[in-house]
Amino acid sequence: MKKILSTLAIVALLLGLSACQSDSPTQEPTPTPEPQQPDSAYILPFLRWWDGGDGIKAFESARGSKQESYDPSFDLYVYSTGNELQPTISYIVGMYAQVDMSSKVLTSPSFYAFMKKNGFEPVGEPQNSMQYFTSSKYKQTTVYSVVEPIDLGEGNTMPTSLVFAMKAPELSSVPYPMLNWQAAPDDIKAFETQAGFTGPKESTVSNGAIQRLQYFKKTDTDEFTELFIHLYDLRDGKLIQATSIAIPNDYIYQISGDAINPYQYFIDMVKKDGYTSRKGENGRQVYDNQAKGNKFTFETWSNIKVNGFTMKGAGMAFVPFDGPDEIDY
Repeated sequence: MKKILSTLAIVALLLGLSACQSDSPTQEPTPTPEPQQPDSAYILPFLRWWDGGDGIKAFESARGSKQESYDPSFDLYVYSTGNELQPTISYIVGMYAQVDMSSKVLTSPSFYAFMKKNGFEPVGEPQNSMQYFTSSKYKQTTVYSVVEPIDLGEGNTMPTSLVFAMKAPELSSVPYPMLNWQAAPDDIKAFETQAGFTGPKESTVSNGAIQRLQYFKKTDTDEFTELFIHLYDLRDGKLIQATSIAIPNDYIYQISGDAINPYQYFIDMVKKDGYTSRKGENGRQVYDNQAKGNKFTFETWSNIKVNGFTMKGAGMAFVPFDGPDEIDY
């Protein structure tokens, strides 16, 4: 139960989701409407996690919700829905969504019918004040309801609610770009075409001194848009850097403020492929592979437009092994 309560503490305390301070844990709740409406009266939060704040705002605005507040320190949005059974929905972008609901509504037959209709099957009966749901459609989401308030200690209470928590997707292999430093543009194009990528889109950087070739491969799913981008930078016709960008960024790492926290499964794959890690001159982690003649550092691409939404991409900037760890243009 400790692990669950830790998650609930994040949702209740960091999100500020009406977690209440109370001198009396037995205080009577405010009366709520009887859940006699059909299952069509209920709503779900926005569950395309990686469409970001733009996606949330577009979705909630389209159905008439009103944004009540935004806390940039947690990327937290709070909306009033106009739905008397589910009056408030709160989001931490890319992490959590929480719908305020009464215990009476959460345990009603009509609500269970709504959840089943939308692909969420209850797992047994509620235990320790929580009801879990499974879904074959939403594989990147953990869903549970808090059917009775939970005392988190120090006067903090987790209110009754329906909670959706993001589960990071995983790759089956590292999305390497072509890493032959002798490759010509035609060689790169042949490599990318065989891998199913589209391109190249040509541009220049560093005041025209660097030629950049961009290739991409995009797949839309119910839960998110998957996008891989490969960038090849050439100076005087010679490849000097190859960058692989993955969207959603949670394929590779989680972003916490300015910090990048790679997932252990991904680091394990990189190490299995022969990379070793060390601290670079600027304190950033560098991953070396002398046998393959390259090394890389992680970076974040913050303003990538996908389907009209601004998303973040997880970047891996590869450079020749015998050169500088990073190239600044």
